[in-house]
Amino acid sequence: MYKPPRIESGAGAAKRLTDLPGPVLAVSMDLPWQVLQEQTAWEPAHVHMVTDMHRETLDALADMLPECDVVVGVGGGSCCDTAKYLAWKRGCRMVLVPTIVSVDAPFTNTIAMRIANAVTYVGDIHPEEIIIDSSRGRLRTSTAQARATSPVSTRPCTTGGWPTNTRVSLMTRLWRTWRGSAWLNWTRMPGKSTT
Repeated sequence: MYKPPRIESGAGAAKRLTDLPGPVLAVSMDLPWQVLQEQTAWEPAHVHMVTDMHRETLDALADMLPECDVVVGVGGGSCCDTAKYLAWKRGCRMVLVPTIVSVDAPFTNTIAMRIANAVTYVGDIHPEEIIIDSSRGRLRTSTAQARATSPVSTRPCTTGGWPTNTRVSLMTRLWRTWRGSAWLNWTRMPGKSTT
């Protein structure tokens, strides 16, 4: 039965991770993990850095990574989907900490994986909690920097130039989109007022 996730948000919300009981497996990438470590001194039992979303890789991870009570995904779509896959396969709790609004992975119940170089959706799992930390700091990345540090995808940005900035929170981005700020002109509908 579906139970909506608890959503924690605000500056410093990621500190909530230190309260997770039992062994925790964190799934992330270098840049979002670095940002998280600047915000909180959280040290899970094990950290895995995502390299790709191929089914073979995900199956191997499910067998190879240590047992845990909770899987935490920190980052964008690949990190959230990897965490969802591991929690789904293991039948354990899951918490997601999205750091970029580029896909809907933190908010959907399916898992995007690659099978024969095509994206396929599998599974059915919802996070127990979604943590949205709106803290801002000195680490800011451009789309080019994020692509350069991501081992998963090198395809061009297809979101009309949405800046990839791991320190601009999910809520801030949604607010700017709704308000129709100048740097998100692509979201405006022709002939519609955004004020």
